[in-house]
Amino acid sequence: MRILAIAFCLVAASASAQSVELGGRAGLGCGGTVDSLCRDASPVVGVHMSIWPSDSIELGAWLARLNRDDLAFRAADVPVDITVADRQRDFVSFLLVYHFLKDRPLRPMVGLGSGWYSDASRTSCEPAGCQVILRSGPLLGQYRTWNVDAIFMIGLSGNVGGRWVWRGGWQSHRFGNDENSTQQFFVGAGYRFGR
Repeated sequence: MRILAIAFCLVAASASAQSVELGGRAGLGCGGTVDSLCRDASPVVGVHMSIWPSDSIELGAWLARLNRDDLAFRAADVPVDITVADRQRDFVSFLLVYHFLKDRPLRPMVGLGSGWYSDASRTSCEPAGCQVILRSGPLLGQYRTWNVDAIFMIGLSGNVGGRWVWRGGWQSHRFGNDENSTQQFFVGAGYRFGR
């Protein structure tokens, strides 16, 4: 319900905005672990819609997906192999981004935001009947969980031909929060409509 309310506010604000931008991004992302800030980089893809109230301020809504590698391990103290497959982390992000150095071809940018991220995966085990042995172990089956996100972004942006906006940088989700954190290194482009 909160996502719908935020989306409505963005659409309402776009009526008085200087311009509206639609675009996408691609890059690499990785999740954190107990002993690493960034492990097992995987492709990230996403789309965004931004409202530009001025030439320096961008209010954006971003959707992105990080597909993660499968995990396989042996359960402790029992002869059971566990596989965690179809792992993905999805992001619904709302950002306030400030672009410095107006009218320059290369503009530093910094952004703060919030939103939600979800973790989805399918956990199975072998051999047959392992579900009985793992009653106190990991949950088996397909699951998706949602958590609140805190976002920080830095990078560079610029305009091409007055309507196209390019950008690239680093975006951190829940920085330093071990397994919940994600780092994205991205490039993207968007087309601006309006004034």
